[in-house]
Amino acid sequence: MARMQDRVTTLRAMAVNMVASVALVATAIVVPTLVLSTPAAASNPCAPPVTNPVACENTQAGTPQWQVNSDDPTIAGFTTDISSTAGGTVQFKVDT
Repeated sequence: MARMQDRVTTLRAMAVNMVASVALVATAIVVPTLVLSTPAAASNPCAPPVTNPVACENTQAGTPQWQVNSDDPTIAGFTTDISSTAGGTVQFKVDT
């Protein structure tokens, strides 16, 4: 009989641990989702305080002035970096 009670106690403890684990995981998923999905941040990522400068910049209108308007097939080139910082140096690879 004592052995049966020990087994029941063990199973009950395992069930409590399982419920606590599921509750912890659910909280870890739900709380950040609710906190990070505020309507104000979603509608205007440039509103102070700017929490994500990239998202803010991506909402701004672009300009085609950076493009080269030449159809000369004898010249081809690209930068060595995917992006750069303002005022930074950019290296080019050019094939003529």
